[in-house]
This record gives sequence, structure tokens and C-alpha cells, in this order.
Amino acid sequence: QGLQIGMASGADVFRSNVGLNFPYTMDGLSIVGSSASNPTGFFYYLYDWEVERNDFCYSVRKEVKAEINDAGTPVYEDVTVCNLGDVTLSATSSNNNTILWYDNATDTIPAFVGDIYETNIQNPKSFYVSSSTSIGTQKIGMNSIIPADGAYHNGGFFMVFDAPKPVLLKSALVLSEEAKNRTIVIRNANGDVIASKQVFIPAGESRVKFDFTIPQGNNLQIGFSDSNLKLYRTNVGVTYPYSAGGLMTIKTTTVVDQNIANNFYYYLYDMEIMDTDYCESAKAEVVVNVDICTGTDVVSQSKLIEIYPNPTQNQVTVKNKEAKKLQLFDVQGKLLQTVNINNSNQIVNLNSYAPGTYYVQVTLSNDKIVSERVIKL
Repeated sequence: QGLQIGMASGADVFRSNVGLNFPYTMDGLSIVGSSASNPTGFFYYLYDWEVERNDFCYSVRKEVKAEINDAGTPVYEDVTVCNLGDVTLSATSSNNNTILWYDNATDTIPAFVGDIYETNIQNPKSFYVSSSTSIGTQKIGMNSIIPADGAYHNGGFFMVFDAPKPVLLKSALVLSEEAKNRTIVIRNANGDVIASKQVFIPAGESRVKFDFTIPQGNNLQIGFSDSNLKLYRTNVGVTYPYSAGGLMTIKTTTVVDQNIANNFYYYLYDMEIMDTDYCESAKAEVVVNVDICTGTDVVSQSKLIEIYPNPTQNQVTVKNKEAKKLQLFDVQGKLLQTVNINNSNQIVNLNSYAPGTYYVQVTLSNDKIVSERVIKL
């Protein structure tokens, strides 16, 4: 009793002297006045109090352990190739975790999962690699296509599934009567489209890369929105449900007649899905350099072109007497500049570009191509 609350001298905070109605009382607390000579003539500083009693009951405290998964650090090397086209990238994890490859630094969905990434380049560019925990791909659905056990189908039907968490559909086997774009969709239980992506599917049987995020939900539907679909579906040896490690369960189809709904399997075979819940290291840049090769030997770039200053803040000079064309690319392989070279010292202006990594690609008079990385500060 008789406790006082307020502000230190010089606080310069508002107080009231009109409309006061002491005491102000709530459960366990009563404000009876102030320390002024007229105790009930002023209300000081603190209005509309929100208080909480501390004489509550609580349970025995239990220890909760927070486990930190170490995603590790990818171990890799830059790559030099003789020509544009196929390239093989490799990396390992310092603690045997899973390697993720990205085509661009800003991508959130990995282009490939695994130590060795075989891909194709049309321009000099960088790829990005990270190490991850608790990730891997699983297979779900009928694992093969037997042409005698079904027929090409024009669409309109879907498979019904549950997904306790979001998953990524990496790829699936598909048998197509003709090559064309199709739109894969996820529908909710009411048949409303909630996710979609257009992909090209070639003719014949192939493993099609989807990289398509499947949302969490029950009684969702997966299939294609196209009419005249011309994709294969099976009606022999179908045995629902198909399940994959708590990630996804395919239960039945949208065929209305329940007596035959489980007799059909539609379009997507041996589906490769991936858990999206994992810890990941920072992405590291892996540079693919394109150089001139003699036989199997890579000729040093410094013998062919000279670029200076590098790194630079605004421009570089490219020096080579045999150069006839110069192109500037960003790390995603996007062409930024093309210059027909008229002299042996060509200036490349980088003032309008953000700091980062760029590639100068020079075509020589003998049509050989030389590429050099340039860093803008």
C-alpha cells in the first residue's frame, strides 16, 4: 500500500486535471490519488493501464531441446570447357549432405539434386551450388508404362491425392502421342485450379522435368487442363493407394462411377517428388569458363586476350589484334552488349551495370571464341 509510480524529473509527459474520478480500481489494483498537494486533483502520465496478475498457477517446466542441423559447405571447383554445349559440374558436401544445383542465384527450386549435374550452356555463365540436410527424392505411382495396358486419352480426368506438406514434383514418366505444350494443374476438392505450370512434352515415352510445387492439402487433384491431351493412361494392374514416405498418397481418380474409379491411372508415372522442408547452406558460385582448346589441352587465356583493369569500377580495355567481335554477358548468360571491334584496344563500359560478375566473350578472326570473367566493384 502507498506505493507510487511516475516519471523522473524533466520527462515532459502529459498529465490531466479535468474529469478525474479517483479511485480507479481493477482486480488487485487501486489508484487512489497522486503525490501532489491536492492528491485527487491531478492524473499523471500513464493512461489506460493494461495489467496482468502474477499470482497465477503454472505447470512444471519441461526442457525443450532445439536441434540445429548443419547443412555443411559444398566442396567444388570452377570448370573450363573448350566449347559451348554440354558441361558436367560436380560438388560434394563437407559432411556428406545432399548437393543442390541452381541455374541462377535467385532460383528457389533446385535445377538438380545430386553430386554431378550434367547440363548445357549456350553462353558463358555461372551456376550455384549449396549443401542441404534432410532432403532427397522419392518415387510414387505406377513405376512403368506398358502400352498394351491402356490407351492415349484426351483428358478431363484427374488423380486424387493427399499431401500433408508442400512437395516438389521434380519429374515423371509420360507417354505422349504427339509433341506439344501441356499445362499440369493442381485442383482442390471442388475442382478449382490452385496451381498450374506449362511444360513441353515430346512425343513418345520420356521423363519430363516439371519442377512444380504441389501445395499441402487433402483430396487434391492432379492432372492436365488441356483438351485433346493425347497422353497415355492405364487401365490394367492399377492398385491404389500409392504412397511415398509421408509426403504424398494417391488415393483414387475423379471418375464419377465409384465402381470403376480405381481401375484407371492417369498420365504421370514413376513420379519423382521431393520434400521442401530442409536446411540449406549459402549458395556458392560455380563459374564455367569457355576457352580455346588445342586437342585436349586448354590454351591459357592470357596468351590470347588481355583485359585490364580487372576488377574494375567502370570500364575495361580488351586487347587483342585478332579480335573481330566482342560480347558482354551477365552471370545468367543474358547478352548485354555486342561490339564489332575496329582496333586492338577495345573499351567496354560497365558504368550502367550493377556490381558483380560479368563475362567478356571475344570472337577472333579465325572464329575461335575466348571468354574471360570480369568483376565490377
